[in-house]
Amino acid sequence: MTVSALDAMTLNTCLQEQQHLPRPNFEQHFQQKLSTTVADAWLVATSEDLRWPGVTLRGTRPTPALALLHRYMDLVLYSAVEDTQITQEYLSVITMVNPPRSLARPRMLVRVFRSALMRTLKCVFTRKHETSFALSPQGIYQLHTLPEMRYEQVSR
Repeated sequence: MTVSALDAMTLNTCLQEQQHLPRPNFEQHFQQKLSTTVADAWLVATSEDLRWPGVTLRGTRPTPALALLHRYMDLVLYSAVEDTQITQEYLSVITMVNPPRSLARPRMLVRVFRSALMRTLKCVFTRKHETSFALSPQGIYQLHTLPEMRYEQVSR
């Protein structure tokens, strides 16, 4: 719904600018603006989809940077459990209030890496390792293997 609302706003902006552009240029102008409007949503959706076994890209291969992005997002999610500022920034990206690149701002990088370092040191000194992560591929797979739940409407 957010992407649709952003698309509608882009169309409105382009229609207001239409008086200055001939018709063929208007369509091209709208498509170019629309592509930038949906780029962040596509980045978030497709990069996470590629974590699933069997999901592949057609006509291209993922860049090596995708593995780095996945690892960094794992660190963000681990850190979000302990740091409310990271949680807020992550939720702002997921709800499309902020662009995905906001998770790579220097202040956020420092917070995420500091949290990861503290977790690592804790594991080293306590000799206890974290065994699971709620949003790991294994955790998601386990959720998908649960029997389907049905919800019935409750009438008052």
